[in-house]
Amino acid sequence: MNSVGIQTTQNIALHYPLAGVGPRIGAYLIDSLIVIAVYFLAILLLTQGGMTGLWLIIPVVILSWLYFLLCEVFMNGQTVGKKALDIKVVKLDGSRPSVGAFILRWIMIPIDFGIMSGAVALISIVATRHGQRLGDLLAGTTVVKLKVGSIHALQKKRTLVSIEEDYIPTYPQAADITDEEVRLMQQALAAFNRNGTRGPMENLRKKIQDKYRIETEDLPIRFLTTLQKDHAYFERERSMHTLEE
Repeated sequence: MNSVGIQTTQNIALHYPLAGVGPRIGAYLIDSLIVIAVYFLAILLLTQGGMTGLWLIIPVVILSWLYFLLCEVFMNGQTVGKKALDIKVVKLDGSRPSVGAFILRWIMIPIDFGIMSGAVALISIVATRHGQRLGDLLAGTTVVKLKVGSIHALQKKRTLVSIEEDYIPTYPQAADITDEEVRLMQQALAAFNRNGTRGPMENLRKKIQDKYRIETEDLPIRFLTTLQKDHAYFERERSMHTLEE
């Protein structure tokens, strides 16, 4: 399955799978029902309020027309339907789209969904590599699932640690470990793997245990390896929280 990679400021790359046709159609149907409900409300106001209702209907119609644009701008790439199905709009590099990008997606809605009952959008999503409708192609965006498939802690473009989505950390203190300490762990483990040197690994283990008050019976190689994975886990949690704000 294709995915979009997001590299965070903590040197963590989160890989989000592209949203399939089903969730995207489902989200659009939910949003369409909301817009239709708003229109019915406007008609009710008009029929019951006479001229007063006419003045009330204008802002209602405008808001319903702007629904998709306003939601995606102010809900960080989501509408009510997208939020319900846990999908969101992102740039192809994983970053948050600009307001201009959201506008480009919005102005293409009549073509994507208005022609042949949405067949244009459906064909485009299926045919393009990154699952993009015409509005996405114009804006350089796509739609992803917020469920993270995997995480990689990166340093200078090189993968250092990889953990699965369901990884469970062992040491809660790993949340406070610095990136520099993670690099020292890598160097110590690399020295041991390269020539069997245990000194750096043993010394670093003692310093880390003393600093963070960690009690463990794990051997140094297992201890340091586990700490790196735990650190990556907590960085992922922080990064995901930031992305969803």
